Amino acid sequence: MALNSNVLAMLKIYYKDKVENLLFRNSPVFSKIEKERIEGKSANFAALAGFSGGVGGDYAKALSYANEVGTCAQWSVEPGQVFGVVAFNNKEVLASKTNKGAFIRTADAKMFTSFDAVKKVLATALYGRGYGEICATGYTTAITANTPFEISGLPEFAMMTIVPGMILELKSSITDTTPNAKLTVNSVNGTTVNVTSDTSVGSPLATDVLCIANAMDASGNPLLPMGLAGWLPNVHGRSDTGSGTTEWSTYIAKTFMGVNRSVNADALAGAYVQGGSGDTYATTVTALVRKLRRQGSKADLIILNDKDFEKFAKAVATTDTYFTQTGTKGKRVLNNGVSELTSAFSTNYIENIYDDPFCPEGRFYVLDSDTVKFWSYSNAEKALDVGVTGNEPGTKEVTEGEDVTSKPYQLLIDDILSLQPGTAGTDGPTTVVGINVYGSFVVTNTAHNGVGNFYNATDIQLSASA
Repeated sequence: MALNSNVLAMLKIYYKDKVENLLFRNSPVFSKIEKERIEGKSANFAALAGFSGGVGGDYAKALSYANEVGTCAQWSVEPGQVFGVVAFNNKEVLASKTNKGAFIRTADAKMFTSFDAVKKVLATALYGRGYGEICATGYTTAITANTPFEISGLPEFAMMTIVPGMILELKSSITDTTPNAKLTVNSVNGTTVNVTSDTSVGSPLATDVLCIANAMDASGNPLLPMGLAGWLPNVHGRSDTGSGTTEWSTYIAKTFMGVNRSVNADALAGAYVQGGSGDTYATTVTALVRKLRRQGSKADLIILNDKDFEKFAKAVATTDTYFTQTGTKGKRVLNNGVSELTSAFSTNYIENIYDDPFCPEGRFYVLDSDTVKFWSYSNAEKALDVGVTGNEPGTKEVTEGEDVTSKPYQLLIDDILSLQPGTAGTDGPTTVVGINVYGSFVVTNTAHNGVGNFYNATDIQLSASA
């Protein structure tokens, strides 16, 4: 029975105080990466990757090589950068000071979503080379400027990064300095994005790539933090297979962080494994674990795309491999996949197999967690805080923090926020808040880490140019 209209007039609408977070999860790998503060124009470290002197059964001949000096590589890491910027005026702030006026304070809501966007860009950068590369489009229809169109069938991992309002660049290759077009994302639906281009493109290719906009400087240098695809490259499957192809040899001979890695690729660019036609996901991962253990790694972190993890877990459960399920629980728990999956390899037990939805499908990493870090000028803890423990599911709770307008002209807050007065407007002065992350993912011992591709992988780096 409906309430009397006079009674209804006296009643309020009941609202829950909590604001839900509908944003997708961020990379669980962030919790395993050590954060370290640095200063200076670069951070350098050295590594030995060659043999000095002479050796052999004839002392006199070995003596003749005594003065030979092996490879000593000095890496020079210059931090990349990611910015998030929001603006709000005093009218917005005062209208949302308490729960009586708003579900959440305007400043907190804008800062929360901006921080989340920064985390997703950093998660994409973790698996890239600093160019903001996301995926190939598979799109071949002519594009008309200022006319919305849809790109469908994008890989699921790409949709972890792409959100409405984002600006993307359509490029012929990852390292192209001039994009073919800039695309504004209007909406997303599953693996389909609706975008509007700033220019017409007559003949886009299926191999054209989507990149985060403005991730390169005018000289073609990457601006985003360097990621695992740079430290542990898999360009062209580390081969020059194909008529006239020299993509891998050309790429690996280029100086990276001040080092020519071509003299010993497995040591200076990490190990690599390409799955064969008869290999299961488990045997391919095992091959890389074996290779890395030979190179001295403790190999305590495996990273897979969550779709690849499903195939990997099935292979582990049905085949006789080095991988075994261990643990103290009396029964298998399948609430979130195989939750107690570990790897036993000799004396090595891998209990940290992370299914990261940002990791490109078909590619996986085996890492020595002690040697993978995020070096930064700014407070990386805030930028990489995903709000969940380890590889647990879930997202960061929406909470109200310090009102950033309480110190509107402070130059820098907590090494990550900068505030400045904006232009005067109808509703008063606007405060501009910048999130400033300066840093780079660093692999301090490349020989202890590696990358692999499963058989028939369609990985953007496999088709990347040198």
